[in-house]
Amino acid sequence: MITFVRRTCLVVVLSTVAAAGFAACAGAADFQWLPQKNLFEPLIADPTYPTFALKYSAVAHRGWRAETDMGGEFSIAALKLENGAKAQFSIDGGVAARFDISRITNDFEIADFSLVLPVDYSIGPLAMRFMYWHTSSHVGDDYIISNSLSPSQLSKHVTDDFRFLASYKPVEFLRLYGGGGWAFNQIPHVQKRWRTQFGAEASTPGPQSLFAAFDFQSLERNNWNPSFTARAGVKSAGEYSAVSAFCEFFSGRTPYLGFMDSSETRWSLGFGFEL
Repeated sequence: MITFVRRTCLVVVLSTVAAAGFAACAGAADFQWLPQKNLFEPLIADPTYPTFALKYSAVAHRGWRAETDMGGEFSIAALKLENGAKAQFSIDGGVAARFDISRITNDFEIADFSLVLPVDYSIGPLAMRFMYWHTSSHVGDDYIISNSLSPSQLSKHVTDDFRFLASYKPVEFLRLYGGGGWAFNQIPHVQKRWRTQFGAEASTPGPQSLFAAFDFQSLERNNWNPSFTARAGVKSAGEYSAVSAFCEFFSGRTPYLGFMDSSETRWSLGFGFEL
């Protein structure tokens, strides 16, 4: 209970400080409430990034899985600074759920709930994101029943991180990014708290485009064993929304927090939505 109260207070304080900082500039001509466009573009191949997506996956030695992601970014305020620089405060969040469709009952296995509070900064081809990231993982009732788990075998899985990412576009069609983070709260308690991440994305120009991306993530709590994701597909974009169809390969620690102690390799077909 104390941890929950502390975390809630932290979220309120961070949101208030960020909003107050932007509100202090509200009289400026280049200040904007509720901007339409995200300053830091979503990471294409990050399997944990809050987004809207549907995936049909073949997991090696485990059968078929269906995954649904529901989430995204809501931009609160943006500000144009000197020399063409921009800053933005947003709220991200969502839920990622997995179902075991190898079983006739399509068992609900796990769901990860995320809340992200990012502050972004960009100038020219360089963009940076500073963020607080909370994840809470919950195994499904079907998974508990199918694996005959007792209450004493169930554990709470929570992380609260401070993270940083930087991306750079050397040319318009290529984006490189990297960063890391530190977890100030982990349940179950683990002393190993650091993480690192990097990747690259390439796409053809125009509203109808081809894209390819890869993402590496490595956590100290997993002895720095990396997880690798590669995604390629086609995307059709409108003024404020987009839809994509893609093929994805993943190998490494299972990206759901509650299953992080296990590893898997899978191929997926899916659809992504930017709303």
